[in-house]
Amino acid sequence: MLKKFSTCLPVARLCVISLALTGLANSSPVRGDKDEARAASVRNITDQELLAEIAVNDLSPIVRAAAVKRLNSEFLIAKIAVEDDSKDGVVREAAIARVTDPDLLARIALGDESYGKGLSPAVFAHLRAVAVERVVNQAVLAQVALEDSPADPTTSDSIRTSARILHMAAVERITDQTLLAKVALEGNASDARKAAAQKLTDPALLAQVMQDDKDADLRDVAKARLAKALSKAASDGDRATVELLSKSFPLDLRDENGRTLLMLASKNGRVDVVKFLLDNGVDVNAENVILEYVRMPNGAAAYASPTLTVSEIAAQSPGSVIVPGRRETALSLATQNGHQEIVELLTGAGAR
Repeated sequence: MLKKFSTCLPVARLCVISLALTGLANSSPVRGDKDEARAASVRNITDQELLAEIAVNDLSPIVRAAAVKRLNSEFLIAKIAVEDDSKDGVVREAAIARVTDPDLLARIALGDESYGKGLSPAVFAHLRAVAVERVVNQAVLAQVALEDSPADPTTSDSIRTSARILHMAAVERITDQTLLAKVALEGNASDARKAAAQKLTDPALLAQVMQDDKDADLRDVAKARLAKALSKAASDGDRATVELLSKSFPLDLRDENGRTLLMLASKNGRVDVVKFLLDNGVDVNAENVILEYVRMPNGAAAYASPTLTVSEIAAQSPGSVIVPGRRETALSLATQNGHQEIVELLTGAGAR
């Protein structure tokens, strides 16, 4: 191999090549620090023929992986992705991370057994997760997410962990709301089902998930997401969604800051939502009590504790400001934000 290189190459270049080729000449793999040094040398090689020779024939998986990362040949990268024989999968991982063929990535992600020959289940699951990170086909991702978790109680922890990582990687890549709902409702891995529900934003689909009678934890996730969706709908003026979700939640629901739906709609000038809420008899004089707190220099809020008063917290934090406590209502928020039509609607409904 060295004969292919001209003696007019710079000495430093020849040293790099010589070091990189050490594993091709030795009869046994070079281990430890020498592997790392040779891998570092490979990262400086640009000759594609030499990189291909190292990627396929070197005795060290670490060095082969380094060469794969420098290859330009999509054909060779794909070949290595499915044929390299290192048991730990490090070379295949480097190759899969560079594969561009969507069909090949899909087959690996879906666990085609022909691509897992010679690998432990845990290693193959890891390589499938690497492929999943490059898959864009939503149906393929959903199919992976819907797979069973290992049911055999004797299954090793490493296999269970690898399977969980695979499922979660697939859910993370899914953006299609219908497919996320399908995973949440039909998936066999509980973590994947919950993760899918956490990504749902479509109120109608969340409502379906909340009706699931098999998994109380999943229902809780969906319920929490729906509650946020309802508050957002009131704030955004989305009357249709408010009406839809009023079938699942009381209209006196409060958000994480203690504001009712009427307060949120009034603050943001959402006349149609205010009318709907008033027509359905919400408490027009409900109050939100905001406690006195300290606004820290970084913008964070600090509240009194059993051991420190607000004044003591402020004294210990130069540059902080004490924000007085107050009470707010739908009427006060509409007034502060100049929404006169809503002020009139609220006062007409008995707000004071």
